Amino acid sequence: MDDPSIPGTLRARMESASAIRQFAIDELALPDNNSYRSHVNVGRDAVTWAVFAASEFSLTPRTWCFPV
Repeated sequence: MDDPSIPGTLRARMESASAIRQFAIDELALPDNNSYRSHVNVGRDAVTWAVFAASEFSLTPRTWCFPV
């Protein structure tokens, strides 16, 4: 949060996440742990992608597993 190169929109999101986290601790009695305390810029829009598929005109899903 102290880095001046952080864009304003990201800074606002980080401040909002911090406030939401504090509310969860204070009002909901959720544990105060390391969750949502750091941010990593991965250089793209998403960290993971979830892909769903089915045959044309079918509602039956196809399942694949790609161990990484």
